[in-house]
Amino acid sequence: MVTKNNGSKEGNSRILLYPLVIVMAIIPLIVHQKIVPTKLEEYDWFSFSETAMDFFLYYKSVWLVIMTIIMLVILCVQVMQKKEYQKIPRFLIPVGIYAILVILSIIFSDNRDFSINGIMEQYESGIVLLGYLIFMYYAYLIVDTENKADLLVKAWAISVTILCILGLLQLLGHDFFATDFGKKLILSKDYWDNLDDVSFTFGANRTYLTLYNPNYVGVYAAIAIPILLSFVFFTKRLLCKIIYGVLTVGMFICIVGSQSKTAFLLLAVILILAIILARKKILQYWKFIISGVIFLSIVFFVFDVSIEHIYTNTIKNSLKILIQGQETVPNVSRVDTLDDEVIINYMGNPLHISYTRNGESFSIRATDDDGNIISTTQEGNKIFLEDERFTVTTITPVLISEQYGIEVIIGENTWNVWYFTNEAKEGDSSYYFYTPYGKWDKVNNPEIFEMNQDMFSGRGYIWARTIPLLKENIFIGSGPDTYTIEFPQDDYISLENYGYKGSIVTKPHNMYLQMGVQTGVLSVIAFLVFYIMYFVQSIRIYIKGKFDTYAAQLGVGIFLASVGYMIAGITNDSTITVAPIFWILMGVGFSMNKIAKKSE
Repeated sequence: MVTKNNGSKEGNSRILLYPLVIVMAIIPLIVHQKIVPTKLEEYDWFSFSETAMDFFLYYKSVWLVIMTIIMLVILCVQVMQKKEYQKIPRFLIPVGIYAILVILSIIFSDNRDFSINGIMEQYESGIVLLGYLIFMYYAYLIVDTENKADLLVKAWAISVTILCILGLLQLLGHDFFATDFGKKLILSKDYWDNLDDVSFTFGANRTYLTLYNPNYVGVYAAIAIPILLSFVFFTKRLLCKIIYGVLTVGMFICIVGSQSKTAFLLLAVILILAIILARKKILQYWKFIISGVIFLSIVFFVFDVSIEHIYTNTIKNSLKILIQGQETVPNVSRVDTLDDEVIINYMGNPLHISYTRNGESFSIRATDDDGNIISTTQEGNKIFLEDERFTVTTITPVLISEQYGIEVIIGENTWNVWYFTNEAKEGDSSYYFYTPYGKWDKVNNPEIFEMNQDMFSGRGYIWARTIPLLKENIFIGSGPDTYTIEFPQDDYISLENYGYKGSIVTKPHNMYLQMGVQTGVLSVIAFLVFYIMYFVQSIRIYIKGKFDTYAAQLGVGIFLASVGYMIAGITNDSTITVAPIFWILMGVGFSMNKIAKKSE
């Protein structure tokens, strides 16, 4: 039950909740078109595009920066006016270290512009990262009563309601943002005459809400569901039970529609931990719990059947890869573009190719790794290799992108079709690869961490190339929002082998690797120390199983939500669509822990 605090001071201080409400409840809903500069067109691994269209991230980032400034000003005033605010809690020590490392990463970054202003498809700049810390501390100081916490949660619940409605419509194939009214709401007026040309490519009946990526729906729901369920079980008001119960089901439906496999694992872990902490209370509702699980299971399987078991089959394949360690072995494992030749490693056999050109006449030379010349036959312009090690391999002189070069097709029933030239740059006769973006570049073969590269829906490929980057970013990272630059985007052959051809890897799909590369391994340690302090504090309070106060009821919900978020970080990134909510809840969580501990 919420404790009512009367008095003008309490009423006036509620105004200070507005910035938190804006960050938690309003900013996540922002969807609007913005033409943004890519600032990547100079890189050979990127296209020639100087601009890109953004709907979900840019304006969220702008408003997060605005709210950071507003909260920082309020904090400064509050700390100067109130002596109790001048006491520094211990959990701010690792937070302060993390903040210093973020600032140092910005200062020493080779790509400082991205670190300060953000990069396309991310916009989680250093200013935004520091803003998260401001949000957390602001929430800790301002949300210092149960009544304020209740107001904040109710405002957030309204936002969750809107997202549930959007998710249900998207799942049923009636995406609000696909309607003319929805498009006009998120598009600039200049595009209103071409509404039919605008669409999102998330797939039919897949929920993405306003969070940019369906995967983030699972992370958002993993935060929301534990808090909603805590009120379903603990509140004594029937209307509140019904409202929060409906929202819980709505969030679950959004998870199902997002096709996020990780979210179900998160919910399972959260449920187990909840039973351990609140075993006495939860067991009182065992009939309700079993009924709820059966109902949600029916919802899941009905949807899975409607999409021809795509969901369960994907989960089975993922588990099979993890348990049996199966991994795709590409036919072409490596390509080297050297000064005097191209080397293609096909099924363990290196093929050396070079050519000379006189006008339109080509002289092509192919040898094995021992220098033995491979005999060839020619049909028209196509040259066939007569060697069983290189089955159905053809080399064809071509003119591509106004450059003479060779087309190489290697392997039977394969999609390995590549173009090379030694005339890409004036005065440089070394060999170059023709990228999917119409540019000539050297093929990179980066250091790889030995692991199953097929695991977690192809995340293993990204992790295997991200982990070695940590060695270069132990103390100070490459700079916030610079992962796109740091990742070996010129690893063209492996990108193609693992299904990323023509894609730019903008995130590692792991919050801890993302943090380690961008702000340094030490910043990851500082962040984990901060969370461990919260985790230990929460366990000590809630393991006793007393949830008689609103602070304890909300506190345990936030704790479970935080566990879900931290586990989700293993396969998902920090993103401005969800991370601000996590950081605010951490501040509120510390505050509720403090109140709950006093009440006990």
